[in-house]
Amino acid sequence: MKPALPLILDKLSRLFSTSSPLLPKSFSNSQLQKATLFFSKNNQFSLSSSTIDSLKPPKTMEIALAGRSNVGKSTILNLLTGRKKKLARTSNTPGRTQTINFYSIHDEAFYLVDMPGYGYARASRSLSVAWNDLSYYYFLNRPNLRKVFLLVDSKAGMQVNDIDFMDFLEEHNLPHQIIMTKTDKLTQSQLEERLVLMKTFFDCRQSKYPSEVLLSSKSDPNSIATLKAVIYDLYQVSSERVKG
Repeated sequence: MKPALPLILDKLSRLFSTSSPLLPKSFSNSQLQKATLFFSKNNQFSLSSSTIDSLKPPKTMEIALAGRSNVGKSTILNLLTGRKKKLARTSNTPGRTQTINFYSIHDEAFYLVDMPGYGYARASRSLSVAWNDLSYYYFLNRPNLRKVFLLVDSKAGMQVNDIDFMDFLEEHNLPHQIIMTKTDKLTQSQLEERLVLMKTFFDCRQSKYPSEVLLSSKSDPNSIATLKAVIYDLYQVSSERVKG
């Protein structure tokens, strides 16, 4: 039996009410609807960059999706944009995304950035090094980068390279948040176990950033609606800062 996410979230919100919070704040129906409406308009693929010189100028707000190869970055992008014709190409082959891909959201209000996956190399070592260099340059030279969403496969759990990447983000003061993907592939007890392990991980880790975990499930629209609301909040805060 697949997990009913609203019931699990309610149960876990009580479990995690003490110590560091794990689950994000809840949103009202009005907030969820507003965010969903925002994401429903004028989303387009914008640019693929394979070199530093071809990156977009760091002007408009950006939110990056990063994680191990085949963790589901393209799937989340398509779920967020909600287009019948998918924006991002999905594949079961690890290492398919080899460029930094920019997607314009709501008529270039901001960009979602699909990063090359780490932890797998389909090509030569020299090309793998080039991908790493490009990704590192991107993360270290984007003053317009508001947050990095680190996608973690809920079935596999946190891996060593996920933790290494989190250490990199912490070291360079890059705000980040975990999204557990493919939660629809777990049973209720498996998902609860994964979240308890994640809470233990955060409790043992002294981070300067909130230890809130988002869930992603293709079979549960509420998980994607919540993610849209979290991103929309970031956009509104960023817009207010620009106006101020």
